[in-house]
Amino acid sequence: MQSKFDLLKKRVIKLLVENAEIKAENAKVKVKNAKLKQAMKENEARLAKLEQSDKEKAKLIAELNCNVRKIKQEQVIVNVATQPSTSNKSLENRKTDEFLVSVSKKKVVNTWVI
Repeated sequence: MQSKFDLLKKRVIKLLVENAEIKAENAKVKVKNAKLKQAMKENEARLAKLEQSDKEKAKLIAELNCNVRKIKQEQVIVNVATQPSTSNKSLENRKTDEFLVSVSKKKVVNTWVI
């Protein structure tokens, strides 16, 4: 009987040791799990911040693109407004202008010569 009792006692001790090892491992897993949960919360917060930043950047880019389009339109208007309108003058008027300019130049030259 004593040997059976000793065997059972050894078995109980072995199971208690295994139980203690499993509890220690379980505690380590819980610590690791808590660290991972904290890291996950930090990453979620970081992701939300990055997504918000991306939305703000997209909004700014859209505004800049709109401003660039407006500036280009204004530049086209300015370019059109500042272009000399040579087509409005008739050929006869241009010839008259050329003649008057040449006569004026001759008068200036003649006044120097005299």
